Amino acid sequence: MRTLRTFSLLLVIAAITAACGGASPAASEAVGQSQGSEPSQGGQPSQGGAQSEGAAPSQAGGGGGGGGLNGSITYTISGAYTASGELAFFPLGSVFDSANGGWSATFAVDDVGTELIILNTFPGQETITFGDGTATIIGTAVADSGNGCTFTQTRNDSGGLAGRMQCAAASLLSESGIGEVTLSAQWDAHP
Repeated sequence: MRTLRTFSLLLVIAAITAACGGASPAASEAVGQSQGSEPSQGGQPSQGGAQSEGAAPSQAGGGGGGGGLNGSITYTISGAYTASGELAFFPLGSVFDSANGGWSATFAVDDVGTELIILNTFPGQETITFGDGTATIIGTAVADSGNGCTFTQTRNDSGGLAGRMQCAAASLLSESGIGEVTLSAQWDAHP
């Protein structure tokens, strides 16, 4: 039941974010300690990476812009939905939460963003959410999520965040229905 509540909460957050065109502005905190670079794993990663026959991708994403002054995230989504690109870090829509030891970081094409990624780097609770107005994709390292996600953080403090992640079965909600995709990303950003 906890997984269902967590997943439902993430869907609501993603829907609100997509409807509003971005997260609300918040100042980054200037306190916190660096977290280690140990990977967090959730779920059971599936073996192999081949897409099953007959499961053609439903949408080719545009990716777009990025490489901002404060860093960026690059991502690749494949499977029942495809998209890839680079999105700039949006410091005014991001915050370092010293109580949880991580970031709620927003990456977008621009301030309003037609595509955006929200990355939470709280140790043991890492989550990535992608939205582009057509699909919402959520991957988490929470053990019972079934997403098969691994997050490796090389920096996670008030001065910035850097790392990479891979999900074997991230959750997909699109116009075509519900499914799973493979999601990978790499980021390096600072306020």
